[in-house]
Amino acid sequence: MNHANLKLENPSLTLYAFHLRNRLGQVREEVTPDAEKIWQEMVKLGQSLRIDKLEALPQSLICYQHGAYSPSAENRYWAQSSKLSLLRSGNNLDFQPVSQGSDLEMKGTIIPFCVHDTYLIDLTFSSKDLVSLNQIHQLNPKGFDSIKTSLGQTFIFYAELPDGEKSCNLFLADECVKRLMPASTSLKFVAQDLLLGNPIFEYDNGETDPAQRQQILLWFNCNHLPLDNKFDKAVEHLVLLLWGQKKILYAYTQANYCVEQGISFYSNVEQNTQNFPQIANESDRLDKFKKILIELPQESVNYAVQLRDLKDHKQTIEINIQNYQRQLEKLQILSSSNLQFLEQFPSGKFFHQVQIEQNLLEVGYTLYEKLIESIRSIVAIDQVESDQRREEKEKQGELNLQLALAGFGVGFAVSGISSQVLNTPLEKLQGQEPPKAPPIEVIKSTSANVLIHIGIGLTAGLIAVMLVLLINWLLRSLKPK
Repeated sequence: MNHANLKLENPSLTLYAFHLRNRLGQVREEVTPDAEKIWQEMVKLGQSLRIDKLEALPQSLICYQHGAYSPSAENRYWAQSSKLSLLRSGNNLDFQPVSQGSDLEMKGTIIPFCVHDTYLIDLTFSSKDLVSLNQIHQLNPKGFDSIKTSLGQTFIFYAELPDGEKSCNLFLADECVKRLMPASTSLKFVAQDLLLGNPIFEYDNGETDPAQRQQILLWFNCNHLPLDNKFDKAVEHLVLLLWGQKKILYAYTQANYCVEQGISFYSNVEQNTQNFPQIANESDRLDKFKKILIELPQESVNYAVQLRDLKDHKQTIEINIQNYQRQLEKLQILSSSNLQFLEQFPSGKFFHQVQIEQNLLEVGYTLYEKLIESIRSIVAIDQVESDQRREEKEKQGELNLQLALAGFGVGFAVSGISSQVLNTPLEKLQGQEPPKAPPIEVIKSTSANVLIHIGIGLTAGLIAVMLVLLINWLLRSLKPK
């Protein structure tokens, strides 16, 4: 069918942006470093579109005090519900988009709120005019699709078709996507189903990182069925389902980062394990093993952190799979439809993949512990043996010193005896008085005698030391080892 003259009634394009307020495990008072980024993005969008209420949005939020981001101010507004409206007054803020070459009369609405640990924005541009396909691009003003948030964003386009119109098909959906998202050339058709009896189409760019993921759902009311309050309920469940989906993708992306960090350490452990037998047979193994014992434990701390975070991300995926399934069941009951396009989201695959990666890293950590245990055992044994050798060497050195001193003591004793014997003149030994010599001759004779006796003592000492050391060496050589 020719869609050139097709008119869409009550068209609206809604941006749902999701941004983490808290990390997993953080108490509510501890927010992420970039928690207020989503509000800063709204300010920039307001400046780009010249919409004062968007630019001044922080002034209307309870999480801003005196112009500064103050997340603790939210605490006193939390009730039993897990959903909190962040506007100081009312639940939504209406504004009039500035006409920038637009021939449509449009209305803008923003609803900022918080669900558990996530900030959400519902930003809608709508028109009550009959809009042609060539006009719907005006619902996506410049910069509307360039908002950057940690959990990404999803667009939902809604439009009603004239009575009896049977053109609700994939071709119409394709044409709407081309006009609404002209810069997103990577968007591909994913699935089609029925929601509240009306066709809904899904497009995305195939990215698993939610911050890089582009997604748009197109929901056409082709049959003019009275949706009553079911429409709002369906949108509420759908948004919470998308929130669960994005948290699953975010946790999966973060888990992949943990795995990448862990694989580097795992490879290092594997390499050291392979080198272990060779190093164990080397003479300098003690030094090499000590180096490994210094390096690996330092890396293992980061490895343990990555493994812990990986487990946390797996738990986050598991929890949000349950949340996703809960909202899907509510939608199915409301819509009386299976909604297979939402059932096809591979949440289970993400969980099992992370489980496989966790098992792998746990094996790596067990291998690390065994390697460290083995290295420490060898180092301990080598260190004991080295200490024993050093102690034995020190004791032997002390013994040798004592023996040397004893030997020299013997030598000096011999020197003393020789000085007594050799210094006694022959005449005196025969009972006669020796002749008197001049003083100078006595001095010369005495000096010579002293040197001679010292030499005799040293020689005797050296001989004694050598004999004692030789005997000690022979005794040590004969001692069984």
